[in-house]
Amino acid sequence: MNLQADTLIKRNVKLPDRRTSVQLEAYVWQSIDAILSLETIKFSLLCAELDQRKGELKLASSIRLFALIYYRTLSNHFHDETGEGNMLHSPKLDNFNCFLTSLQQFSQYAQHAKAPSLGRQTPLLSQIQRLPRLLSPAP
Repeated sequence: MNLQADTLIKRNVKLPDRRTSVQLEAYVWQSIDAILSLETIKFSLLCAELDQRKGELKLASSIRLFALIYYRTLSNHFHDETGEGNMLHSPKLDNFNCFLTSLQQFSQYAQHAKAPSLGRQTPLLSQIQRLPRLLSPAP
């Protein structure tokens, strides 16, 4: 894949309340695709979750911010907790859920972010909780 900084790729996504498109740089799509593959989560579910949490941010900015938070969280965890150098190819720890931790941090870091209603389970969080990993609280 050619990762030129000016190459923008548009993808359509169906959210619970509307259809929209997201235009991102090729290297951001590559990063998001890697996250989705590692976490076995669909792009539409990620977008729906971020859309609920993003406050006044645009969806494309939310996706970029989430990818940055995800990889930073993954890097910090493997460096601080395991000392492992190859964070993407190391086995996942049973008591660490990078995806959930990253979503929680996204809610904290996104400008004017809103925490989703605690009383209502979102489709993505329902799916994450069915994964065979234990959920860890946000640091």
